[in-house]
Amino acid sequence: MGGETGFTNDGESRKVIRTLGYNEQYELAQYTLGFHRGVSTVCRYAVPPNITIVKDVVYRALARVVSDSPMLHTAIKDAESKRPVWVQIAGVDLGQHVEWIEIDSSVQKEAVVQEKIRSELDSKFVELSDRPGWRVVVLQHADDKLLDVVFTWNHAHTDGMGGKIFHDKLLQYLDTETRSDAAIHMNADVKLDFTNTQERFPPATELFVDLSMSPGFLLQQAWNEAKPISLFPNPSAARWAPIRRDSYRTKFRTCIVDNATLSQVLEACRGHKTTLTALTHGLVLLSLASQLDEDAARAFASLTAIDQRRFLPSHPPKYPWLDPNTTMANYVSNTSHEFDGAFVEQIRSCLGGQLPANRLSTDQSNLVWSAASKVREDIHKRLSKGLKDDRLALMKFVTNARALFEKEARKPRALSWAISNLGVMDGTAKGEASPVSEEGVWSIQRAQFTLSAHVPDAALLIAAVSLRGGELVITCTWQDTVVKDALADRLVGDLKRWLSHIGNPVSEV
Repeated sequence: MGGETGFTNDGESRKVIRTLGYNEQYELAQYTLGFHRGVSTVCRYAVPPNITIVKDVVYRALARVVSDSPMLHTAIKDAESKRPVWVQIAGVDLGQHVEWIEIDSSVQKEAVVQEKIRSELDSKFVELSDRPGWRVVVLQHADDKLLDVVFTWNHAHTDGMGGKIFHDKLLQYLDTETRSDAAIHMNADVKLDFTNTQERFPPATELFVDLSMSPGFLLQQAWNEAKPISLFPNPSAARWAPIRRDSYRTKFRTCIVDNATLSQVLEACRGHKTTLTALTHGLVLLSLASQLDEDAARAFASLTAIDQRRFLPSHPPKYPWLDPNTTMANYVSNTSHEFDGAFVEQIRSCLGGQLPANRLSTDQSNLVWSAASKVREDIHKRLSKGLKDDRLALMKFVTNARALFEKEARKPRALSWAISNLGVMDGTAKGEASPVSEEGVWSIQRAQFTLSAHVPDAALLIAAVSLRGGELVITCTWQDTVVKDALADRLVGDLKRWLSHIGNPVSEV
């Protein structure tokens, strides 16, 4: 990391680092086609009372995060070609990536924050060959010692866990800079110089682990791709949400679950030998089955994002410096779930043509837990294989990712919803105990994970993250004019009501 020496990101400074990997090409192709825009993680930071010049500390901490994360100081050349590449750039101008906004005390602060998240999600990343695809907006609350830090990025650069890692690093460096004796003034005018990005640039998954595929898996995938839809229609396709490329605008709603309720929900999940993610699938299924009739949706299909880092070795011989668990990169996969017509009919029969009340009946609860158990088993089967038969490996056969997704967009939408759960974030920095008093330590009070709408992928994108000892925040994203607002609003309301019921079964909701 250098100082304010100035640079231009062109010519010799843009040396090729490597070709984009399977996951990176997958995400970039959909971005350049306009199928999605951005991903966002937002954390609300409590500023220690002893800090008077907040901006200096925050900018210094941000500079260290950028310096520590090669994906944040690398650009993409030939983004719309068959073989896009990562390129070295001379540096990062913080002024092009960081915006600082003071929220006036007279406005509805939460509304301002949520609208900023939405606008950032839908804003395109410009000059891909010269600038890394990320932005930070810091929203400073006028009369509180609080900052909302909105980190938004192009999915080609990193996955959802990468957004979590960003805030983990930022929290750590905020503490480090707070107790530092160095009186360095830093603001958005600072330009960070980089010359050795290639030395610690994260490898794509396929570069350091084996992604083997069994003959049975290959045959099944080949059949799924080749079978004529006219002869073999997909009964679980989301025809209720037609693919529209002519109108793109992200909408989302949030569902907040307090810690006391969350603790009881997790206890209920353990009692049913399932997980919060799987339970959420069951609740979404119940809500959609109650709102869409059989003509609109006879069956449903959904998807769960899976973090590959659990299977990736730390400090492999070829990359001895690499720790995937602390590295911003695209190490994500997924597994799908199908709820057939017979099971969906069971749900609708149980509902009796009525929308569920605030409290689930015993029969409704049993069906939700049954769906959750099925999802948990799907995930367990996927995890038990490790990286074998991972769909990511199929990208080795793709010579033109953009052409592939253009073709996919002409088919009926396959997925009604997808769920990505980042798990639990720590509200305080990890590592050695701080030498300063507790009053001088930064902390996170709330976290939120949000995805932009996706044109051909899942109609509803459910993203979740919780804070240790704090709230669970679930967001539900959809594309305007594709999903009716009333349906999405009802779904989010159902999640809130039913999670409250599961967490407080003997009290009124």
